[in-house]
Order: sequence, then C-alpha cells, then structure tokens
Amino acid sequence: MKYFYKIILLIIFITGKTYAQTDKAKVFDGCATQTLMNKNADLLNGQNILDKAAYRYFNGNSTSASRGINSIANIPVVVHIVHNGGPENISDAQVHAAIAHFNQNFQANNNYQIQFCLAQRDPGNNF
Repeated sequence: MKYFYKIILLIIFITGKTYAQTDKAKVFDGCATQTLMNKNADLLNGQNILDKAAYRYFNGNSTSASRGINSIANIPVVVHIVHNGGPENISDAQVHAAIAHFNQNFQANNNYQIQFCLAQRDPGNNF
C-alpha cells in the first residue's frame, strides 16, 4: 500500500512537472489602454485628436491670445476621499500637500506650463 501511494505521488509530480515545462502562460507586458486602442480604430482616432488638441493648446498655437504665451494653465482637480470615518479619512491639508507634491513632480519632469489646483466649481458651474 505504501508503494501504491508513492507511485501515485511520483506520477502526479512527473506529469505536473512536464505540464509546467510545456505550457507557457501569457504574461501581460503592456498598457491596457494601448491594447484597447489597437483593437478599436475609433478609440485610437479619438485619442489622436485629443493628443493633437492638447499639444496645440499647451504650445500656444490655438488659444495663446486668451491665456498668454508664457502663462501657466491651471487644471482644476476634484479629489474624492472614500472612507469609513476612521483613520483612512485624510485632512484638507493632506490633500493640498499632495497636489503641491504632484505639481512639483510634474513640473520637474515635463516642459508644459500647467499647474493642478483644487476645483472651485462643480460641473454645473456652481461655487
């Protein structure tokens, strides 16, 4: 009976080992957004239009008269804090510090003249 269990375990081990050697799992090594765009031409076209518009805007080619060539474009940010009333709730000061830190990192790594700030109006244009 001991030998029977040993033989079963040996068979399981050998078949598992050979299966592991022959089956190559697909590893995701890219960006999901790029994968979706490669499968959907409309999505890719829309993203290209947005990219070109953003490039023109930030290089002063489309609205330079209204915002000035050397002015900084402010992008309003809405922060949603989801919590249960415990220690995961963060203060306003922490939100402001996070946005300031984000601005420092963004300006250090990009040539665009943009700055993020807390939104002052809701989508209905109310204060």
